[in-house]
Amino acid sequence: MTITREEMDIIFKECNKFFDEIDVMDNRKFEAQNDIVKLQEEIQNLKIQRPTLLAEGKSVAKINKRLKKIEEDIELKDDLVKGITEKKKNLNYDIYKVRMKKQKAFQEYVKSIISKVAKEYMEIAPKFAEIVRE
Repeated sequence: MTITREEMDIIFKECNKFFDEIDVMDNRKFEAQNDIVKLQEEIQNLKIQRPTLLAEGKSVAKINKRLKKIEEDIELKDDLVKGITEKKKNLNYDIYKVRMKKQKAFQEYVKSIISKVAKEYMEIAPKFAEIVRE
């Protein structure tokens, strides 16, 4: 099977689209992990403020409400991280197949070029050898 440059480019674009989708998943996972860290820091700050407010006899209802909301957000973001991790594990075989498809397309394209170059070389080589002899 010979493959043209255009056919190889089409295969590469198709494969790159797949890898772009994986990059989007990786970015979402990274952002979720960063958000979890920030939310955990916010929890610590709110927990530090709460005893002082209680000691002063002030209401901590807003802080408690915010803490509950943050914990829900962390749980959702943690589920997102777990979901993306699991989805990528399931894609490992697909990733391998796509990489092999790209590699095969490139190899077939190189083979098609080599056969053309070899033909031209066979035409030019005797002339070149004659020039070198002289």
